[in-house]
Amino acid sequence: MKRFSLLVGTLCMAASVGAQEITPVDTTFDDMRTVLESAGFEAYAFDLKDFLKGDGRYEVTFRVREYAGGSQTDSTDYVLGENKAFLTDYPEEQRSDIMADEAGVVSRAEKLVVGCYPSKVDSVATWMVELQDVAQMFPRLQLRNIAAEGAPRYHYISRPFETVEGVMQGEFIPLVFFGSMWYDEKYGVYRFCGEREIAPDLSSEIVGHVPHFYVMGVVFTPTEEE
Repeated sequence: MKRFSLLVGTLCMAASVGAQEITPVDTTFDDMRTVLESAGFEAYAFDLKDFLKGDGRYEVTFRVREYAGGSQTDSTDYVLGENKAFLTDYPEEQRSDIMADEAGVVSRAEKLVVGCYPSKVDSVATWMVELQDVAQMFPRLQLRNIAAEGAPRYHYISRPFETVEGVMQGEFIPLVFFGSMWYDEKYGVYRFCGEREIAPDLSSEIVGHVPHFYVMGVVFTPTEEE
């Protein structure tokens, strides 16, 4: 009897040790990002603090360049506004009610957000551009059919550009590459394979394979203060 009891106790303990469970935990932002990306949402954020140094300010323009067959075919500008607002921009009678720092700056655009979200039209991609505390715009980009045959197919993927060093005033700064997949006839599949970051001069190998793409970026133009 003692031997039987010992055996039962050992089996129960083994069952207890071997039992496993999965418990729910709080979701994190990274968890939500995975879900959003799988649904077609994409977002990129860029630090603009370097352009806030000094007393001057810049007009910020979001520029979208379109390429097909390796050549640029179009360019569209979206003027977002100035990256600083000064107390002196407001009528004198209103200034007492407006918060400003010691330098008389009311607001600073420290960040630019560029994002894409699902469109109701397969052949159109809707992007959102936000200059922090200044403006939002929503460029709509026309997509091209990439299907080798059969029903139309639109599948575009984005990549960030490598950081541009030593930016000059008024220079176009590429930020996001947005291009179509291409059909690989050898293997009979659609691809978008290559670098995770695109060279600013478009010399990355992947660019040569993409038949249609957009280059989205910004231009900082010094304002002429009165």
